[in-house]
Amino acid sequence: MVLCSQYGLEEAWQLAEQIRMDLEEAVILEDRQVTCSADISCWHTGAGNSVQQLQKRADDALYYAKNNGRNRCVLEKKLL
Repeated sequence: MVLCSQYGLEEAWQLAEQIRMDLEEAVILEDRQVTCSADISCWHTGAGNSVQQLQKRADDALYYAKNNGRNRCVLEKKLL
């Protein structure tokens, strides 16, 4: 988990995408490529928002990424 309190959703997506690409290009294990999937979620102001809801949105986006090809970043707003 990376918390980006000074980033907007699009900026956080760009950071996650850069991390994903850097990891994909890095040589971590011999003869095996390492990749990752990431979700980008944000705190929604207003009544009814909670840490649990934020975690649920993040979890849903991560499972979406993993179930739709892996090695990708997904914004929660694409799932709303």
